[in-house]
Amino acid sequence: MAMRRADVVVTYDENGFYGHPDHIQAHRITMAAVERTNIAAKVSCSAFQEFGRVLKEIGVE
Repeated sequence: MAMRRADVVVTYDENGFYGHPDHIQAHRITMAAVERTNIAAKVSCSAFQEFGRVLKEIGVE
């Protein structure tokens, strides 16, 4: 079987997007896996941040 490496890894930010404990843990586990596999991480949470900004703008908490 051929070994494959991810080009991009998607996860929550360190706050789990809105502080949900499962999301925070998902971030921790994902980042630990990225570190252990020596994948050059491409991590961005700008889309989540923008989504959160829009939700707040329309009054959703």
